[in-house]
Amino acid sequence: MVKRCAWGTCNSDTRYPERLSNKEGKSKRFYSFPSLKKQEERRKAWIRACCRGDHFVCTKDSYIRGIHFVGSNGPTQDNPDPIPATANREKIKRLNNKRKPPSQGRNKRSKISKRDEKSAAKAMVILSSSDPSLGKTTDELQVAETLTALSASMEMKSSIEPSEIPSDKDAMPKISTKNIRTESSTQLTGTNIEMNNIPYTEQMLKNKDIMRRYLFIETVKNPNYCCHYTGLDVEVLMALYDLLKEKAPCICTWKGSRTTNGKSGYVKLALSKVPILDQFILTLVRLRRKPSIIMLANLYGISPATVTKIFISWIMFLKDELMFLLPFSTLEEMQGIKVPKAFRAFPNLRCIIDCTEIYIEKPFKIAAQRSTYSNYKSRNTFKVLVGISPIPHFNFVSNLFTGSMSDKEIVKKSGFLEYLNPGDVVMADKGFNIQDLLALHQTRLIAPPVMKKGNISSKSSTATRRITKPRVHVERLIRKLKGRLLSDLTHKLPNPIFKKLSNYQIHACTYSLY
Repeated sequence: MVKRCAWGTCNSDTRYPERLSNKEGKSKRFYSFPSLKKQEERRKAWIRACCRGDHFVCTKDSYIRGIHFVGSNGPTQDNPDPIPATANREKIKRLNNKRKPPSQGRNKRSKISKRDEKSAAKAMVILSSSDPSLGKTTDELQVAETLTALSASMEMKSSIEPSEIPSDKDAMPKISTKNIRTESSTQLTGTNIEMNNIPYTEQMLKNKDIMRRYLFIETVKNPNYCCHYTGLDVEVLMALYDLLKEKAPCICTWKGSRTTNGKSGYVKLALSKVPILDQFILTLVRLRRKPSIIMLANLYGISPATVTKIFISWIMFLKDELMFLLPFSTLEEMQGIKVPKAFRAFPNLRCIIDCTEIYIEKPFKIAAQRSTYSNYKSRNTFKVLVGISPIPHFNFVSNLFTGSMSDKEIVKKSGFLEYLNPGDVVMADKGFNIQDLLALHQTRLIAPPVMKKGNISSKSSTATRRITKPRVHVERLIRKLKGRLLSDLTHKLPNPIFKKLSNYQIHACTYSLY
């Protein structure tokens, strides 16, 4: 019967013996395709490996030569399917290579059985008792005696049948361990003694919520993980805590505007259940890693409502206490301070301003949708004006404004102009047409030139490049600010956080200094 190989472009045929050369021990045998009824999946795998296209019809007279399998000797239990016809030479060589046998050096050290350990320990004890020249017992002898006593006790326990065990606990057979020396027993119980030195109080051991919070706080205060959880080093974290711990007990805790008679929404309430340091770490972890409220509640063993109160109260508290870290320095105060090279070409430069937008959820009211819609972003946004000094660091952060307001109107209403002195220079983007506002305060604006009549001169192009270089620092700090506010720059802030966002982004500016 004529047999022809159906694998790829192979032309092996039993009618032409010259095509069946048996070089390098290659198999001359042909293998028929698996049965359609019994091994349908394997048959399909063989057809796919042949790569003959959709026009190939597999019949009972279709065969594959054994050289097209891994090992070139037909299908095996480990490799039942042929090699794909589209495989390159490197892949075929890699499949045909056999795994190297493991080296003998890996298992040179044979494992010692427990029986050998017991016999060696007994032999050492017998030798020490029979030879008085050994003098004092060594550490190895102590370990041997301990191992011998423990093995004897384990054998005694295993030899007791369940029926022989008395019901009374006092009637249990006592195992004699007098031959175990005091020194070896101290070594065995050393771990228990060390456990007593851990500063776990009885209250922590009884209350799993307090224990869980204590372990989490200890993990955060670890120098290896503190920066990951809080974004600050341990030294900076404790320095800020020392600065705030005197005023923190007098913090006004947020109770919600609906449950508070006053308009401010704050009442004097001491959260004695959570220590001051734990509240401070909770706020920093929430700002840095942005875990959910429920996750923090489970870690601290408190309710989600308490976590919200702590977080909002500390945000308001830190906003007032850390504002000194955002000084609007004058030109005299910045003299002698080294500034980046990009700012040295602009003398008397006091501030670089820019507006950034934060995406928000679409408000429910139509009027709010219209006022917060930004034509530039084509979304509902809030705008904030930030100022950066040439040092560089944030020196001005405005309140939030709706996305429909222009940059000029935001500069006018934010109170930024009140900080300027005569002779100051302000740098901004070309969208800030505030020359008239700055002229009233005897200050000057540096901005890229605006293109006229569709052309731009060489001087204007050079001026644009000079102004663009310093603004790279501005974009970098703004991106860092948004990274503190949002876990993703395209993330939308929920509506309930709108009222607290002004204080939130001020704290993010101070937090980004570190």
